[in-house]
Amino acid sequence: RIYNQPVMLSFLPDTDEERLAGAVLQVISSHPALLTVIQSTQDGWRQHPVEENNARLLAGQIAEEDLQEAVQAFILPFAFDGSPLFRTRLLRTPKRLVFLMDVHHMICDGESQIMKEKAFQKTPGLRSCAKRPRLMM
Repeated sequence: RIYNQPVMLSFLPDTDEERLAGAVLQVISSHPALLTVIQSTQDGWRQHPVEENNARLLAGQIAEEDLQEAVQAFILPFAFDGSPLFRTRLLRTPKRLVFLMDVHHMICDGESQIMKEKAFQKTPGLRSCAKRPRLMM
């Protein structure tokens, strides 16, 4: 898990899930590095942009007491098979709406991580539906 750069944002339970999902997909679309894949081929490693942005935000419900375990299970190694090098998830508990994002360090270094977090904060749909977001890394 040393190559993972997970982010968890918590929002109040009345946050509009659809607006948040739209804002997240907007941030993903505006960061080309997130739309890059790396795969092992016979000729060596190949890095290239995805041909089509198929980013999706999976959503689910979970008990608050199961959240920490779900977060830990979310942070998994990435495959270099042409799959995206990031994953996202929305989890709703009775107390909050939680956005999870995990990015491989090869497409998002420390400075890029800061820029991505600022982009989330500046995205109009996210800003308008996120009351007092908390960032936990």
